[in-house]
Amino acid sequence: MPSLINRKKAKAYYILDLLGETCTESEFVDKFKELYSKDWMLIVSKFEEEEQNTKVGKRHPMPNPDQYMKNMFRNFKNRKDAENKEG
Repeated sequence: MPSLINRKKAKAYYILDLLGETCTESEFVDKFKELYSKDWMLIVSKFEEEEQNTKVGKRHPMPNPDQYMKNMFRNFKNRKDAENKEG
């Protein structure tokens, strides 16, 4: 499945650089919403679309928007930390 957000890695790394090594999930999510409000609205609308198109009693694979952002934070924070250790 293609990424929902264009240039997701670049945006995540930019926010992580902006906030520093000690940033928290909530700081990351808040800054993302502030800087990339159109992307945030895209995430929310895609989630709502999935909710509406899913049959009663079934689940869809997309997490709620806040969890989506927390997953993004953890994923890219771990990648960035690993890259920094390597070189």
